[in-house]
Amino acid sequence: MPTFNYKVEMSDGTVRENSIDAGDKKAAIVLIEKKGGKIITISKQSEFSFEALFDKEDRKITQADIFLFTKYFGVLLKAGIPVLKCMKILENQMPNKRFKRRITKMIDDVEGGASVYDAFSKYPDIFSNMYINLIKTGEESGLLFDIFLRLTDYIQNSLKLQSKVKSAMVYPVVIMFVAGCVLTFLLAFIVPRFGEIFSKFGGKLPLPTQILLNLSTGIKIGIIPAILLVAIGMALLRKFRETPYGLDLTDGLVLKVPMFGELTKKFNVTRFSTNLSMLLRSGVSITKALQVVCGAVDNVKIKEEIYAAAQEIESGKSIAEAFVNANTFPPMAKQMISVGDETGNLEDMLQNVAEFYEEEVNNLVDGITAMIEPLFILFLGATVGFIVVAMFLPMFKMAKMASH
Repeated sequence: MPTFNYKVEMSDGTVRENSIDAGDKKAAIVLIEKKGGKIITISKQSEFSFEALFDKEDRKITQADIFLFTKYFGVLLKAGIPVLKCMKILENQMPNKRFKRRITKMIDDVEGGASVYDAFSKYPDIFSNMYINLIKTGEESGLLFDIFLRLTDYIQNSLKLQSKVKSAMVYPVVIMFVAGCVLTFLLAFIVPRFGEIFSKFGGKLPLPTQILLNLSTGIKIGIIPAILLVAIGMALLRKFRETPYGLDLTDGLVLKVPMFGELTKKFNVTRFSTNLSMLLRSGVSITKALQVVCGAVDNVKIKEEIYAAAQEIESGKSIAEAFVNANTFPPMAKQMISVGDETGNLEDMLQNVAEFYEEEVNNLVDGITAMIEPLFILFLGATVGFIVVAMFLPMFKMAKMASH
């Protein structure tokens, strides 16, 4: 069904932009007029638009956009402004046009009698399952502003931690890429020039020089096929990860990678503990909270263990017993959860777990970064040193022969 973008002038003189799904333009006009207001413009939304492609404000909705929206919503609610008025204020304040269009649709839903939970739950691609469930809890308890303030703190901390972990994962790749580019440039463009000089001189070359010239020739011939093979390999890996078996296998392998596997475990335990603590504090049942928390966990192996724990709790086991067989969870985390369950202070203990492992993640990221830098310098220095020695050995030989 096509989508139509339109502008309407409301009875109070304000102009609003929105979009609507309809069979054709006439049907769209009828639906818009039912909502009230005078239509100024209406046009069918094209599937591809160069204007939208180069419009920096018409972009993908990011976690940073959601953070701003949540933060402002919480502040406005705390000031005593009604929900609908808050949404209309945010509609005009959000810089992201795509997000603004979604907010406009949510306003229409709320004005039409839908609850805030119903309006938000229509957009699972923007708001996570946990976000939506917390809104439902806040709306039912009458403490919606408190939920938005909690969500603001959660998203802010999550963005900081996610950024740090991502930098730790990306940093080695960037380092290897830079090193690869430097070495490829030397071997493909600099070394061959020396090879031409040596071939004119004649004579048997030293072994290091022969190895280097062979590598240079191999790179010049095989660089394009190698790039194509890497691109094809990455595309196939991406397709493979889209299958249940592929996702299960690769996520399992990630957990076994030294240091990075440990980082993945601790990062997901931090998110799990933070989310579960917040949901339990908001009055969500333990089984429902565990199902919701699974959506915030990236690794499918860890997700499977949380689902299994939720099922065991439903069958009557305590949370401590349910997580006994969760092998991806660190023993310390399971012990702290067990103590919290026994003392009836699970929410606070989960928050302590989150804080403890957040610190562990920060230390691990700093350790990985500190380890990679000297290794990179050592590798690059040794490689460049080998190239220099391999190039100068024949020169010494040539100089010696010339002196005789």
